[in-house]
Amino acid sequence: MVFVVVLVLILLVLAIVYGVRHRQWWLVILVGVVLLAIVVFAIAMEIVIVVLDE
Repeated sequence: MVFVVVLVLILLVLAIVYGVRHRQWWLVILVGVVLLAIVVFAIAMEIVIVVLDE
């Protein structure tokens, strides 16, 4: 599971680097939105876990 997460994050970072180098701004924006969604989802899951533990 952790390996898959790390692999996905590496692919997203590579997509951002590729997008910036080749001026593919739509790709940079798309990957940025995906990364933001992952962060928000992770924070929401942490909140849910903390609330359910109480």
